[in-house]
Amino acid sequence: MERFVVPFRGKFKGVFYDCPFPPCKAFPNNPCCKKYLLSFTETLLQSIEAGAALVWGQVGKVEPSYIVLPFTVEPSKPRLCQDARFLNNSMRYQPFSLDKLVDVTRYAYKESFLTKCDDKSGYVHILLTEGSRKFFGMEWGGWWLVNATLPFG
Repeated sequence: MERFVVPFRGKFKGVFYDCPFPPCKAFPNNPCCKKYLLSFTETLLQSIEAGAALVWGQVGKVEPSYIVLPFTVEPSKPRLCQDARFLNNSMRYQPFSLDKLVDVTRYAYKESFLTKCDDKSGYVHILLTEGSRKFFGMEWGGWWLVNATLPFG
């Protein structure tokens, strides 16, 4: 993770930062998340079951991870989103491109009978190293969690 870090100098949410490395910080979740408490709890339980998120410990009993990113709600179709803008300020820009329709020939060959691309299963396929997980903390329902994988897409 450290090889992707760049110094950040600027304001974030009204606080000025001038640091070569992201400082330890825990952000509260957006209050709009409370409206979806039950469905988002189910979403997080599924993430834990799938291994995409790990339980760090109970709030008040263990220290949070190095950075705790807030949850917010994507309003067009309510879904839980982790707001990583604070961390993004300190990340080196790494452009990439997604596959295009012309790339399908790499997956579906001539005279093939069935080809399937499962984008849903690939959504959390970027595995975080154990040392990087502390930068992707979460808090929900009195529990600290960390991401074990990153969403992609």
